[in-house]
Amino acid sequence: MRRQLDGSALSQENRRLQRDLSHARQQLEGSAAAENLQAARLEIYVRGEKVAELERLLAKANDRRVQLHRVHERTVDKLDAANRIVQELRRVLGSLR
Repeated sequence: MRRQLDGSALSQENRRLQRDLSHARQQLEGSAAAENLQAARLEIYVRGEKVAELERLLAKANDRRVQLHRVHERTVDKLDAANRIVQELRRVLGSLR
């Protein structure tokens, strides 16, 4: 009879330990999942910051491109005006000869 009780008690203790082990594994898996989620959120935040910085740089580059285009147009306009003056001076000089 004592052996049966000991066997039954051992069996119950074994089941309790198995449940505790299973619960501990679930907690560890949950902790690992939470840690992975936190790492993923941090990675998303860092990448978002990088994207925002790249967008700012792109906006600056586009502004600069627009400025350079305006400068180019003004330069071309001035060169065209200077060319017309040179052509007119050549015409006048040619008529004086």
